[in-house]
Amino acid sequence: MKTKKRFNQQEFQKILSGLFFLLGIHLAILTVLKVAAFFISMFNPLLAANTILVGFYLGIWQLFYAIPIILWLKRTQQWGRMKGVIIGTVVTFMTNISIFMSFLN
Repeated sequence: MKTKKRFNQQEFQKILSGLFFLLGIHLAILTVLKVAAFFISMFNPLLAANTILVGFYLGIWQLFYAIPIILWLKRTQQWGRMKGVIIGTVVTFMTNISIFMSFLN
């Protein structure tokens, strides 16, 4: 006889909070990149466009903030939120790669 695993609503809410936490960090990083691109565009407009393209669409910047957040959540044993951040990171990476590949074609 198989035992049914009961849906844990509290765990689901923690996962969602991790997803929204990462979304907030993404928006903050995007804002910083846009401000940096604005100031760079005063001197070199082409470099400003490349700052946003490389920084956000390739997801390189994600390594600098997602991994420390995941390690911090693991250390504080916030497992649900950590799962949400990991799911959000993977979804963001896959989305960024697909957008980048569509630009190449």
